[in-house]
Amino acid sequence: MKTILITLLFIALAAQPLSAQWDVRADYVATSDLQDNDGNRLGQGSMATLSAAYSQRLSFKINERQQPTAWMMNLRARYASLCNEDGAQDYAPDNIFNAGLNVIHLRPIGERWSLMATLGAGLYTDLEDVNLNAILFNGGAIFVYRLNSMLDVGVGAGVTSSYGAPVALPMFYVKCTTTGRYQIDLTMVGGMELSVKRRWNDRLTTDLTALDIDGTSAVMKRDGKWKIYSTTLLRSMLTAEYAPAKNVLLSAGAGCTWQRSSRISGRSFTEFYKSIFSRKGRTRFNPAPTFRIAAHVNL
Repeated sequence: MKTILITLLFIALAAQPLSAQWDVRADYVATSDLQDNDGNRLGQGSMATLSAAYSQRLSFKINERQQPTAWMMNLRARYASLCNEDGAQDYAPDNIFNAGLNVIHLRPIGERWSLMATLGAGLYTDLEDVNLNAILFNGGAIFVYRLNSMLDVGVGAGVTSSYGAPVALPMFYVKCTTTGRYQIDLTMVGGMELSVKRRWNDRLTTDLTALDIDGTSAVMKRDGKWKIYSTTLLRSMLTAEYAPAKNVLLSAGAGCTWQRSSRISGRSFTEFYKSIFSRKGRTRFNPAPTFRIAAHVNL
């Protein structure tokens, strides 16, 4: 489901004058202890990820109300290396690889209403046993209402095959952006990201992200059965962004990952609902320092 939420955020690019973009990012979460719900130590581990995404507009037009209608393609990949020690490897894989392709559509359906939709598939695996079972399908649609120039709200549904048969979940959308030297961004699509940006000049910006929720998943084989591994990261970060050229943005940041969950569950409706309402089988890594470097290029 996280894939659907992230992909829908790329739709905002469709309203920009540029037609394509590259994003490359490297993250490192330092070593911390892995604990269960009772506080028992299960091991320790760190996590390093390398992510890349390419977005290409396929078509674009503006109506008389200056509302865009667009089709886009989003190609993304992420490799994660988890350095698990002292038994933590029993609760998390050593490597994760995600790669996916989504087609995205944005269109107005009224003076203030618009539709955001995505459909795609990808490979989500731990690299130890790459199999067709690791190919997951996802899709989603959100109806968005523009309250004013700074605030959009919406509701919709997403579908994922992470748990075998397709599972549908409600999705809610909030996007609030202020303008000026200080810019506040609040995005809620399943998770939440809240940041405050300070623009110092045309090239330099600082970004304080108070809360960012991100995650990844992988289909893996344990005890002869196909299961799904999922992790969610809650972090805060201070980032400096520098634009050496008009369409290039480089950034570096540091902060803290307050919690990195780790869960392996079966691929069934029963396990799906357990993953939402039950705390059984959940483990988490303790807070750890986090570092990031990234590059963004508009074409």
